[in-house]
Amino acid sequence: MFSTFQSDRTKLTSQQSLKLKEIIELELNSYLLKNYFKLVQKFYGFQDVTSIQRQAKIFLEGIYNYENGKFEKRISFLYLPLSFLKHIAFLILTLLYSKKKYKRKNFDVVIDKCDSDLEINRFRVLHSYLSDLQLIYVTRYKSSLDDCLALLPYKGYLTYEILRSCFKDGLILAVLLPISISRRWNIIAFHTHLINQYLYYFTLSKMIDTKFILQEKHYESAPIRDDIFKRHYSAVSASLQKNIYQIGRNGFYYFFDMMFTLGKFSCVESIKFGSEVKKYIPVGSYFFNSHLSKKTVAADSGSEKFDILFIGINVVKAMFYCNSYEKFKEDYYQCFEWLKSLSEDGISIKIKHHSSVGISDQREESIIKNSSISHI
Repeated sequence: MFSTFQSDRTKLTSQQSLKLKEIIELELNSYLLKNYFKLVQKFYGFQDVTSIQRQAKIFLEGIYNYENGKFEKRISFLYLPLSFLKHIAFLILTLLYSKKKYKRKNFDVVIDKCDSDLEINRFRVLHSYLSDLQLIYVTRYKSSLDDCLALLPYKGYLTYEILRSCFKDGLILAVLLPISISRRWNIIAFHTHLINQYLYYFTLSKMIDTKFILQEKHYESAPIRDDIFKRHYSAVSASLQKNIYQIGRNGFYYFFDMMFTLGKFSCVESIKFGSEVKKYIPVGSYFFNSHLSKKTVAADSGSEKFDILFIGINVVKAMFYCNSYEKFKEDYYQCFEWLKSLSEDGISIKIKHHSSVGISDQREESIIKNSSISHI
């Protein structure tokens, strides 16, 4: 059964990921799922079923837990009644926090999916090169910055479109329930996600008119957004390559018209894992460029000198996808054993972790304890 798929963690992450892609796409190509996609396309006016299928791929890969090699329990067949009630509650909640109308504004460039002021400030350098263009940042939180437009998930959606969705979903759910029973997994969990995406970006399309949408996180494609904005404004979707390509959670299903990459071939591996990008444009690291422009690099005369800088990852918070094969922890922590051995030979070593770590790694701390290694 699809929802009870269990990956073989003795295999390489790449092999497990290809198997995951295979079983997701096999399920989404089933006759009953195709009928569901066609029904949604007809009721909600999507250009074709492609954007719905792509959103389903992103959703299913996103709820797969690499640490235990299983999908989250919420798509289990047993959760079907609860998801049905949650979908009704979702529509009621969005209706309670809805708005009747917005005044639409025109922008040359929209920076979408901004989750912090820090992220927006990284775009300031790029913005300085586009000073002759009208640009707006769309945030998923309340920002105090003047050039931001906040649209929070579940809040501020257009009232009339929610009411139309209530009517449409009454008919769709009547069809989806027997499909879920037949396929033996909770498809309503995905449907709630899909309609939330639709209502969010339909509302946004009534707030702004643009020809170009850019985002920072290349691993957060938005096929529903792109379908809506292409249909209304012929908008182009693009993403920066935020970080080095990683097989697994952040290496699946990129769907953009263009992607500004670190190098010529730095993201082409993602094609094996279901990505469809029309054009790759190598530009280097915009992250690095934004920090250089702020002159955060200390002058040589005043900087601390050391032999090795170990750049870590936020593994403590992200074990559910970093721990993607059986011996991951053994391999990862062996790195710190090596560093400790090197430090005992008089080599000066510093460790720099991801800025979002926030929590100390007790196992790492115990390994480098009583050594000359320190964090920066």
